[in-house]
Amino acid sequence: MTIVKGLSERQENVHEGLKEKSFGIKDIKKLDDKNVRQLRYWIELGLLGESTHNAVGQDKFNFYEFIWILIIRELKGLNFDNEIIKRCAKGVFCRPDSKYKMLVFEKAILFTLMNRKDSFFVMSKSGEFEVYRPDDLSKIAEKNRFETCVIMNILPLVKGFLYLGDFIGYVTEHELLKENELRALQILHSSKEASITIELSKKTVTVEPGKDAVLRFIDTVFTDESKKISIQL
Repeated sequence: MTIVKGLSERQENVHEGLKEKSFGIKDIKKLDDKNVRQLRYWIELGLLGESTHNAVGQDKFNFYEFIWILIIRELKGLNFDNEIIKRCAKGVFCRPDSKYKMLVFEKAILFTLMNRKDSFFVMSKSGEFEVYRPDDLSKIAEKNRFETCVIMNILPLVKGFLYLGDFIGYVTEHELLKENELRALQILHSSKEASITIELSKKTVTVEPGKDAVLRFIDTVFTDESKKISIQL
């Protein structure tokens, strides 16, 4: 018998927020302006699932769909056939998790955000997909030993979203970072002179001003380790 588990209150709040249709075509431009025309074509082909194809000019996406768009970009970069991606998209947006009241794909992204750990999206050449945690990587060989597959870590895609100042309002609203992390991130985006000191359990990291400051800050704090953050203006 399948036992459906519940989420914590915070997990439930974050999950419900991430399901809201908060992004439009213009938001994809913030990641890659060249992909906008391709995105409309992908929608028409059904690569984002049937539920995302709204009236022209009214295409809206939730966070999970946004991350799927980033995955499609990677798959197209590897020359995956549209029919294979479309087949996979059907599973991504309809396959329920056996333990939680959400989709398997949604749980993988929520796990990555809340636990700040790697989560591996594995897609076979037939369009079937699975998601594995680091401890389960050995299962990939067992399940796909007779079929070619591509393995993609979801964590860098999530961090790539957090890097961008354009989405800091969304990150704040949905509490995707802790309060002290968010305050430091806001300052890094608004001040070219600020530096951040991060005290971890075994080392101290100083993020100096510069074009890579935000990237280094997110890479340092986006772990499940507790930390003390101080800001120097």
